[in-house]
Amino acid sequence: MTRTAFILGGTGLIGRALVPELLGADWHVTVASRNSPPGDVEWADDINHVAIDRDNQSLREFVSDCDAFIDVVAYEPDAARQLLEIQDRVGTFIVISTMSVYADEQGRSMETTERPEDFPDFPQAIPESQGVVEAGSSTYSSKKIAIEGALLARAAIPVTIVRPGLIYGPGDKASREWFFIKRVTDARHKLVLSYRGATPVSVVASRNLAQLIRLAAEAPATRIINAADPEAQTPRSIGNTIAKLFDHEWDEVLLDGHSLQEPVGDTPWSVPRPLVADITRAREELAYQPRATYEDALRETCEWLLSATTNKEWEEYSPRRTGTTARCSTTQPKTSFSPTFASDGCSIIGRELHRQVTAIAGRTR
Repeated sequence: MTRTAFILGGTGLIGRALVPELLGADWHVTVASRNSPPGDVEWADDINHVAIDRDNQSLREFVSDCDAFIDVVAYEPDAARQLLEIQDRVGTFIVISTMSVYADEQGRSMETTERPEDFPDFPQAIPESQGVVEAGSSTYSSKKIAIEGALLARAAIPVTIVRPGLIYGPGDKASREWFFIKRVTDARHKLVLSYRGATPVSVVASRNLAQLIRLAAEAPATRIINAADPEAQTPRSIGNTIAKLFDHEWDEVLLDGHSLQEPVGDTPWSVPRPLVADITRAREELAYQPRATYEDALRETCEWLLSATTNKEWEEYSPRRTGTTARCSTTQPKTSFSPTFASDGCSIIGRELHRQVTAIAGRTR
């Protein structure tokens, strides 16, 4: 019998990888979102799409019986109430949370850090049993914990909470990878990295996250599970992988600590201490074996970025990564699980980016 999945918020970064993952395993998929599926996906005609605004409409108007309800866009505490109202029509809930909910033994988290020395000091790999921030309604992470707590306490059906690391892949309009790609296409070779670019951070390819979600849907249980690629990455390893794809070389300046002239040396992945997820539970309970290597998934990301920005300025396509000043340098406000991001707001031409990555694709396939 065909299993059915209802994805709330399925047209963005996670959804565009999750939908084909489910379709490939013979699931019948309904995608609910404010916007129609992207025009560049191949699966738009293979799903049922419904337009919905969860802020103003009840989910009961749209959800009939389904085996798995996957909430990709649970941001506000009220999301838990909305889900609980439809649990009589659902086999299992899978809700995307975030790795930023973790706090160290002193109660420090990614969102409460104002100085490098205040950054949380986690175990070598963070297990799901690690302490978390307090539930609340003021920050991204506290809201996520409020949602998690309500569902785990009150749901009468299995609930899987997925806590991913930094997600990357096609469809990411806030792509961190622009940090290095722009420098490559500007023909800049000097690269300054704080903390010697050596602090590891967990990242997860959208394709790998999609596989983990499908595995959880096929084995319903109440659990919290980390999602990450098998190998953590460092700012230096990410920059070097992108340089390899573009046949580019860096002249590295590796700072022992944090620059006194912030944001010099900062990247979207720069942290003073390791931030690595333990994925033992995913491997043991779900037999999670990632589909894509980091280099292959990063290549897909770069190719999509270039295709999406052809004949466009990147600022037009990715407004969340822009912010121009007279010096073509700006600091983006801190967001969950993301240190200060130094973005170059100078022009970057999509056509040139497309030319270079098209050449890369030809060399690497």
